Amino acid sequence: MRSGRAPFASFAGRILHSACAVQRRLVRQALGFGLVWGLVWGLSASGGIALAHGDTVNVYSLRQLHLLQPVLDAFTAETGTKVRVVYANSGLVERLKREGRSSRADLLISNDFTKLVAIQQAGLTERPSIQASGPHGDAAGSAEQGEAALTQEGTPLTQDGTALTQDGAPLTQDGAALTQDGTALTQDGAALTQEGAALTQDGTALTQEGAALTQDGAALTQDGAALTQDWVALTQRARVIFATTSVAASIEGYADLAEPGKYRVCTRSGLHPYNLALYGFLIEIWGAEEFRKWLTGIKANLGRRPQGNDRDQIRAIAAGICDVSIGNSYYFVRMQQDPAQREFIEGLAVVFPSVASGGTAMNVSGVALLRHARNKQAANALIAYLRGKEAQRFFVSTNFEYPTNPNVSADPALAAIGTPTVGKQGVADYNAISRNQRVAMTIVIETRFDQ
Repeated sequence: MRSGRAPFASFAGRILHSACAVQRRLVRQALGFGLVWGLVWGLSASGGIALAHGDTVNVYSLRQLHLLQPVLDAFTAETGTKVRVVYANSGLVERLKREGRSSRADLLISNDFTKLVAIQQAGLTERPSIQASGPHGDAAGSAEQGEAALTQEGTPLTQDGTALTQDGAPLTQDGAALTQDGTALTQDGAALTQEGAALTQDGTALTQEGAALTQDGAALTQDGAALTQDWVALTQRARVIFATTSVAASIEGYADLAEPGKYRVCTRSGLHPYNLALYGFLIEIWGAEEFRKWLTGIKANLGRRPQGNDRDQIRAIAAGICDVSIGNSYYFVRMQQDPAQREFIEGLAVVFPSVASGGTAMNVSGVALLRHARNKQAANALIAYLRGKEAQRFFVSTNFEYPTNPNVSADPALAAIGTPTVGKQGVADYNAISRNQRVAMTIVIETRFDQ
């Protein structure tokens, strides 16, 4: 008996036999990929079978193994979904840019926001869709509320939760009717995006304030830079001031450290990512020229040439080389918890810059869903898990970072040293801060800060 696939097989065979050896290999790969993925997605959409790759999520991680792998193992144990990870200290953003569409990665996990902003600006991410709640606890920042039978007004919903009018036409969340292609219309007939923003004549989405939107719904500034982000923050750490107890009370914020001759300052390299993130924050508050004056003042107050890591600066204060330094909040707690290093923090205080001084600079680790991910359903599930209570408690207790899930508290040892403050400028614009880092790097080099 002839197979039901014979007509297609015959057609494919004619293509293969009419090509050269190299062409035949490429065509086989293309046909195989199309057949497999067409079958998988088609059956999955109809509920016939699960995705062929539904049991594996591929992750590129810039976070260290011991800070992440236990959570991934717990996710696998609970869901049955395997997680394959490529760990690296650097170079993953560049690798994803090279790989492009052919990349096998579903997620990028980064230890700082700069890499996440870079991968989004390269057009390689999309906004994740994670469930609002689940067995892992409330996942803050969720994008979907799930299926419901009726709206509050009693209007019937489709299976995806979209409200229907009396004649069965779908409505957006604000009650606007949808066109046949799913575009929402305002009362005057102007097209809306899925987020409810009006479209201009050229199809560019506008926010309520009239700012242009990108294709992924992120608002644009006048210079075209995105205001929102596709990536999801996982943890936060504060860039704080460590100081001897004798001078800590006189410090209100970062600006005080540059007062001529008032403090001896120790710091790691001005080109280190931790400091560049801080500098980008300061430029956003003060502007580039004011930052240049500040960095020049810090250089004049240095107790020694910039060197080492954040813990080395704490040791330098203990050794009497300097009075103050800048470092990540969790280093202080780590040393406090380590009997071998506890002596170095005796007589030291932690200063969180005040609201009036501009607030505390916060860096974040996060995760981005990649645009060409081949298993987005499982990748979204992993993102939700990483934002859930179990994973957040692990991050909080293991590395003494601040959680991003509002239903999880900071570790008591971290909470005891103080609370970060948000400046008058409000929540940080990480896209702007990332751009500012390039300016900061130039100023660091021009002032010969590290020399």
